[in-house]
Amino acid sequence: MIFPSISGAVALEYRPGPIRNSIHEFYISPDGSDRNPGTRKAPFVSFKKADSVVRPGDTVYVLPGSYNGYTAENTIIIATSGDGSARIRWVSQTKWAARISGHVNPANGLGWGIVVSGNYVDLVGFDVTSNANMGVWVLGTHVRVIGNHVHNIPGQAGCTSYGASGVEQGNYSGGYMEVIANVVHNIGAGGPGSCNKYHGIYLAAPFDTAVNNISYLNASKGIATWHAASYNTISNNTVFDNDVGILVGAGDSPCYQTCVADHITVSNNVMYHNKTIGFWQYSKAGRHNVYTNNLVFGNSVRDVLLEGHCGNSATGTCNSFDRAIYADPQFVNPTGTFFTGDYHLKGSSPARRAGTVIGAPPTDFDGMLRLSNTAPDLGVYESGQRVVKETN
Repeated sequence: MIFPSISGAVALEYRPGPIRNSIHEFYISPDGSDRNPGTRKAPFVSFKKADSVVRPGDTVYVLPGSYNGYTAENTIIIATSGDGSARIRWVSQTKWAARISGHVNPANGLGWGIVVSGNYVDLVGFDVTSNANMGVWVLGTHVRVIGNHVHNIPGQAGCTSYGASGVEQGNYSGGYMEVIANVVHNIGAGGPGSCNKYHGIYLAAPFDTAVNNISYLNASKGIATWHAASYNTISNNTVFDNDVGILVGAGDSPCYQTCVADHITVSNNVMYHNKTIGFWQYSKAGRHNVYTNNLVFGNSVRDVLLEGHCGNSATGTCNSFDRAIYADPQFVNPTGTFFTGDYHLKGSSPARRAGTVIGAPPTDFDGMLRLSNTAPDLGVYESGQRVVKETN
């Protein structure tokens, strides 16, 4: 597998500004010291130190190596906020070479890889894992999780109600989390079907977005909406070999019986070879959801299940699964893993030129421009277009 550059993996309107636009640059290294000034030649050693000095418009580059994640003793929390005109960027200098490993807290059995509680923050290009519950836990608003590898998070033994996720929105009243071009897999130690609370990507607040992600081999959903999810966009993702591909629903805290998953767009996705269901509209779905131009195939129980009563005011479902394709997507080499397989589309794939502009990001996982003068492809990859490059 050839990894795209970080800049190429991000949709145009989501892309951080070029490096030259940073107001200040700081560096972190496992061999650094927090007594250093945080320069390239004299980097910090901790995220905590960098977070104490960073300001809106700054970029923190994290050098290759291993970093202990969130625990009771050692916390990786990004707490300082940027703003709407000057985001703060935390970037693995080499894609996936800065490795964050979370560890369980024996006091409560919980543990995270990294917590982002600041607003207007980008987390770009990290490798994140944990031996407990969570990879990336987002508590801030307007946070972008871009181009990361989040994987192998077992969850608590016994499928506890606390749940586990690769990337999760933890601020149900916050929102505007954007999950873009990540690879998320093996959330839940028991594999697909082992626990219905362990998910790949979890959208749980208004205006959350998931585009261009590859999510597979997760215990429950590849991508799910729940809690206070509304006005969410789930587009051009490739989800396979989960228990359920994509689920749309709402419930539990903070709104319980009044939660409604409404104004949700699900478009241009490929839901393939999941253990039970490809696409599932679950309880308390609103009347204004758009499910269009998706491909579902090879899901063992059924490809599409539309449930819910749309705010308890209808006797049947009120949304339809429009312009769907029920056919083999014809991936180049679908081995069941991103690292040995190739999930680009063959030239004969029915998913080529079968998409819609509704919800579609302007670039794909590889940084290829999606077509503007005809229908885009389904899934994370666009065929036959040029890579977008940043200029310095």
